[in-house]
Amino acid sequence: MDLRRLLTYALLGAGPALSAYGAWLTWIVAYDVWPAGTEAQRLSILGEALLCTLAGIGLVLVAIAVGGPVGRISVKTKLGEAEMSDDKESAS
Repeated sequence: MDLRRLLTYALLGAGPALSAYGAWLTWIVAYDVWPAGTEAQRLSILGEALLCTLAGIGLVLVAIAVGGPVGRISVKTKLGEAEMSDDKESAS
């Protein structure tokens, strides 16, 4: 497997993984039982983790929007082939 394909799969997997992690952190804040006296500390830690998660999602979206390796995908199925490319030579 070449590096371009590996980066493509990494970017396509990172978005949903980070989104699920962010949803899990939000669920912890909303529905978990908080021991008395540690609410502020736990909210601070979970809030920082959620902000880092949202920053990671933003980086994935920027990498995909810029074109990165995701702009060069080809798919072959029984029904036919599909190719997406951002190469200027193949654009018409």
